[in-house]
Amino acid sequence: MEAVKPQRLFQDKIAVSAQQIEIGSSRVDLSGTGRVIVVGAGKASAAMAIALERYVLYPLKEVIPNLQWSGWINCPEGSFDPAEAGTQIELFEARPPGLNEPTEKAVLGTQKILQLLSSCQPNDLVICLLSGGGSALLSSPIDGLTLGDKQNVARLVAAAGGNIVQLNTVRRALSNVKAGGLARACRASKMLTLVISDVLGDSLETIASGPTYLDSPAEPAEAIRVLETLSLADRPELQNVLRRLRIQERQLGPAECSVEHVILGSNVDAVRAAELRALELGYTCQTSTADYAEGDVLELADSLSQGLLADLRCTQDIQRSTPKCIISGGEPTVSLPAHPGRGGRNQLLALAIMKRLQDAGWPSANLRELAFVSGGTDGEDGPTDAAGACFDSSLAQQADALGLNPDAFITSADPYNFFQPVGGLIQIGATGTNVCDLRVAVIR
Repeated sequence: MEAVKPQRLFQDKIAVSAQQIEIGSSRVDLSGTGRVIVVGAGKASAAMAIALERYVLYPLKEVIPNLQWSGWINCPEGSFDPAEAGTQIELFEARPPGLNEPTEKAVLGTQKILQLLSSCQPNDLVICLLSGGGSALLSSPIDGLTLGDKQNVARLVAAAGGNIVQLNTVRRALSNVKAGGLARACRASKMLTLVISDVLGDSLETIASGPTYLDSPAEPAEAIRVLETLSLADRPELQNVLRRLRIQERQLGPAECSVEHVILGSNVDAVRAAELRALELGYTCQTSTADYAEGDVLELADSLSQGLLADLRCTQDIQRSTPKCIISGGEPTVSLPAHPGRGGRNQLLALAIMKRLQDAGWPSANLRELAFVSGGTDGEDGPTDAAGACFDSSLAQQADALGLNPDAFITSADPYNFFQPVGGLIQIGATGTNVCDLRVAVIR
């Protein structure tokens, strides 16, 4: 987790040299620059803004004394320490914790960002900070749509098991700022977009729905196909959305600014950091990172359980005596029942894997010991206060003693209320970053 937090990423990957910002092979020359305008949105955006000021802008001011900057960031409540915030960039808490959908405050904050961008002069530099969660935090509905329309889309697509690519395909077609809209509103000639990716494969058009990505305009027809694929086209709550998608004709002019994107961190970085730590601790290690949405969470539980059982049944003395760590990164989807309980995909994945292992006879003296955790790197898992869940043999036995039936909680999508009585929830609060999910199993 520490490896993908903004402070570490800005320290490790960005350098200031004379009047330049250096990010890998990229160079941004600030000579002749007027103001620096900082905008952005996402679960990590506040921490990114704090790190940008501390490690980039203040060091630049030492060599460019007249450097001025200001900005506006739409972020979730509780995602930053107010004592660390600077005074030049407004960190606007645009939604409550655990509510990953657009709000009235997000609409207001987006208007402020658009006003800043439209006031830029050609010689200004805009730095845009984006991370996962930016789609909900940047909200400017197209004409004829209400905030309620957009909220219904997010809720229904998620409940139908839609993945992040499908959800953002619809969001992009319903927004004035997504699909490059933010860049088109900018009057500066240069924009640098720094990204912490919550999308497997790091697609720039999908991360935060691509507000500064100009190469992939919104496609209303594709959005309609997504809703049809998810069997949502007949839902009465979405009829206004579908009507607007069918009549939408957006005339997009050329952008006045050139945009450079740099991905600072992703799920790959988190998995790699976890692997290095596991090796330091003496484990043999096996890692994998998904390149695209992993599909239904229960199907993922089946495949992961099969791999874990092979290690639990290991009979070779040398392998059996060596502790093993299995690390994977990804993001499955959940199809909710009509009346779901409480939980998120990580909690449901952990519970489903535990159930499948129990069905195969674990825990027993003939199988190796196991501890497993699955969590969202943003500290949020569904509309709950937990990042995910963990279990080992003692937790499984405690749940059994309390008469908790995993099957019932899986069927009702209610893993939170299974893990809460036995202390299996991971409750760490907002982490200030967001790079999909991590799963770790340790075996001895």
